[in-house]
Amino acid sequence: MNVILYLFLFFSVVLNIGLFWYLRQLAQNYTSINSDVYSVRDKTYSLIEHIDSVYNMDRIYGDSVIEGMISHMKDYNEQLKFFTERFTLSLDSEDLDREDNEKEEIN
Repeated sequence: MNVILYLFLFFSVVLNIGLFWYLRQLAQNYTSINSDVYSVRDKTYSLIEHIDSVYNMDRIYGDSVIEGMISHMKDYNEQLKFFTERFTLSLDSEDLDREDNEKEEIN
């Protein structure tokens, strides 16, 4: 009887250690993905600002191709914002303020 209890105890400890390791790996992967999403979002904001500044140049002002690119980038930005909110656990208040300010600047 004691042998069976010791076997269950052994398997329980091994299972708990395995689950702890798996959850730790999962959290590390999530953190990596989270930082990648923020990086892509920041690069997208930078690209939108660059295209907008090119569009507002005197020589190119009113170009329909660039205007279409700006519209497309704004749509892409909205989609990216949706995925950022969906796949991140929480945002700092600084991030929320920054997103609001960037949204106002872009629109």
